[in-house]
Amino acid sequence: MEQLIAAGWEEIASHKWNACGEIRQIKFEFEPGYEPGILIVSTQLWLPCGNTDPDSAIYVFQGIARRWDLTLVAESDFDPVGENDAAGTQYQISPPDSRGHWFLVVAHVPPSCRRVPPVLHYKALGPGVEPEKPVQLLSGREKIDPFFEPAFEINVETDWFAVTEGRVRKLDGELGIAISRYELTDHQVLRTAPLALTPEDFWDQWVQLNWDEAKRRTKSSSDTSLQDWHSKLSGLAPGSVEIESAQQCSETGDRQNWLLERSIDQKLNTSIADENLYIEGQKEMVDLLWKQSTKLIRPGVREKAP
Repeated sequence: MEQLIAAGWEEIASHKWNACGEIRQIKFEFEPGYEPGILIVSTQLWLPCGNTDPDSAIYVFQGIARRWDLTLVAESDFDPVGENDAAGTQYQISPPDSRGHWFLVVAHVPPSCRRVPPVLHYKALGPGVEPEKPVQLLSGREKIDPFFEPAFEINVETDWFAVTEGRVRKLDGELGIAISRYELTDHQVLRTAPLALTPEDFWDQWVQLNWDEAKRRTKSSSDTSLQDWHSKLSGLAPGSVEIESAQQCSETGDRQNWLLERSIDQKLNTSIADENLYIEGQKEMVDLLWKQSTKLIRPGVREKAP
């Protein structure tokens, strides 16, 4: 603070807050277990945009003792969608692999002066030739629902990361939870299971995948009739499906067999001849499901993890 004041920075009177902005937060985080060491500095500068959104950035330094070199810079401007900053922006650095390599995952809801539904932006970055030009391993955007607390969550490990989002399902318009999980190997990125926590959420996700991705989630990926059904279902009007039932039929070890019954509004989907549709699916329990399902919740709802 003394150095900032010496450089000309001073407190701004409250009646001038809407003139240019103010420093909201400067945070230092030392990450142990890296060679050379890693220091993450995150900054938040409040800039007026009709809301309380801060102009935020993340700086990753590597070094030791008093010598630290800037390695990576990532923008993370956000608009809070909850009661704390974590509801608008989150970031995590991966543990180093056997060669000492790491990547940074940043997820944030960019601010907007317009009243629009929140859209989550997430990206995985690696060090580049210049700090301001990191290697972008992957980026994505997803609509989220602020009804959840928090509205999203990230988990990062040595060779994978996952973004868990609370959102409105496309087909029936109900609230659900989706998981975007990716494995990173030699700068190659592949989406992997799980896609969701419940059979209902999985079916909604499967329908929205392109066929090349969706067929990896089926037992008979070469079945042309299944591909035809995927094409029909992906074209259904939003909110035109009702979930009649979701029943667990059997369970063997860590696998559960489910039968889902759906009713389709034929007035909104004239190409669908059958009003009722039955889907058979298999749910495999993995550690990630238990790890994440206990954190992303709907306010006021108390239920055990699926």
